[in-house]
Amino acid sequence: MIRADQGRRPLPAAQETGPLARVFGLRRGPCRTLRGLRGIRSLRRGFTLIELLVVIGIIAVLAGMLLPAVNKMKASAKKKVAAKEIAELVAAIHAYEAAYSRFPTSHKFDGGDGTFGLEGTPYPNAEIIAVLRDTDIPGKNYNVDHARNPQKQNFLVGPKPARDTQSPGIDVNGEYRDPWGKPYVITMDLNFTQRTRDAVYGLAAVEDNGRNENAGYTGLVKDAKEKDYVLVGDVMVWSLGPDGVYSAGEKALLGANADNILSWKP
Repeated sequence: MIRADQGRRPLPAAQETGPLARVFGLRRGPCRTLRGLRGIRSLRRGFTLIELLVVIGIIAVLAGMLLPAVNKMKASAKKKVAAKEIAELVAAIHAYEAAYSRFPTSHKFDGGDGTFGLEGTPYPNAEIIAVLRDTDIPGKNYNVDHARNPQKQNFLVGPKPARDTQSPGIDVNGEYRDPWGKPYVITMDLNFTQRTRDAVYGLAAVEDNGRNENAGYTGLVKDAKEKDYVLVGDVMVWSLGPDGVYSAGEKALLGANADNILSWKP
């Protein structure tokens, strides 16, 4: 009688399959193969955890190194936005003055020139913005029936609405705020002398550099027609900068005034 398995090639003995087999006893036998696979799974789990911890550590180190640089880039970007908005404000006021032969305000000042937007003073920049944009603020009567802008032109198209009264843009009260949420300060030559004196930078305590009696820290000059320091021009616009403060008792390039962004100083 011929046996069923007669003539078949005998199965080879269990053989090693590679370096992993020698480590984990992985052979072609069923039991050893299962045991080897379990070893591989354990190895994979171990390496994955280690790699994860290493990656987390690298990310933490990189974040610590990059964060100051990122913050510096953000601050620089905001300064550029402020400089752009300041230039647009100056251009809008000049365009309005060219169209109407007057400045966008109905206020009169004893000293001739007027500064708007300084917090704590009764003159917000809201009236100027309302007139430039041909809008009005309920209860303020800045531009009733387009009285200050009868041609109904929008001379300042860039600003967006602010989220609140501490955010960039034009807030619910009509004040135009810089990227740090502080009102832009605007001074105009309301007596048409082509000499403009700002309420802060016109002060000797701020502008006098102690070396040149005719020229101040930011390029303002002393003029016989005006008190203290003036800009030879008709519009001054500035921002309080990243720190959001100014000082009428510190020099223009020091302390709270050091980071202010000025329309007349590059």
